[in-house]
Amino acid sequence: WIRYIDDIFAPWTHGRDKLESFLHALNNFHPNIKFTYEIHENKATYLDIDMHKGNRFQLHSILDITTHFKPTNTFQYVHGSSCHPTSTHKSVAKGECIRFLRSNSDRDTYEATVAKHRRNLKHRHFPQRIIDNYTNIPFTQRPTTLEDKQKKKLKTPPFVTTYTPWFPQLTKLIHTHWHLISNDPHLQKAFPENPITALRSNKNLSKHLVRADLKTSPKSNSALSLRLPPHDLTDYCE
Repeated sequence: WIRYIDDIFAPWTHGRDKLESFLHALNNFHPNIKFTYEIHENKATYLDIDMHKGNRFQLHSILDITTHFKPTNTFQYVHGSSCHPTSTHKSVAKGECIRFLRSNSDRDTYEATVAKHRRNLKHRHFPQRIIDNYTNIPFTQRPTTLEDKQKKKLKTPPFVTTYTPWFPQLTKLIHTHWHLISNDPHLQKAFPENPITALRSNKNLSKHLVRADLKTSPKSNSALSLRLPPHDLTDYCE
């Protein structure tokens, strides 16, 4: 019985009749709690993983897994020419490969999934150097990616600023001149370690025109009204 929020995966070894009795009791436990379920004998989907009885199951009673993609998935990653830091594009390319490495137990299916991922990145106009350098994780590193890793707690607050493509390499700049702070006894106490640089996105046209919050109309206490931004739309067209 494995649960992630409201999704549950449960192997059952007591027969179909007892399973249906268990599900009936489960859905009658509380009038406001109802479970929808699917019963599979050879394969099933849980979150972003497809499980099936493959070669590993025949030899070691371990299910084989592959990455699950919804039919509606169009792989609309951030565009390669969008105004984002280069690290964002690198993270998209490498992060997906790490996910594929974890969710594929077979080398052939992993390599086929990565090849499709490379084509999707190219379709989104990612730079070829990023595709070549950040999607080449070998299958032999899979045991390492499955290990539990503890996140380090930051001792110093991150340095946050708004990103712009004309901004210099801030992290490299801070590390180059960090000795000016570390050699000062007062600043060294305030900043014992190099800060992590965090970049926030700038406001684009969509963020100026679209508001996600709904405010209550002063003339009505029950209805919600969607208000336009307080600025004149002509300000954004000049």
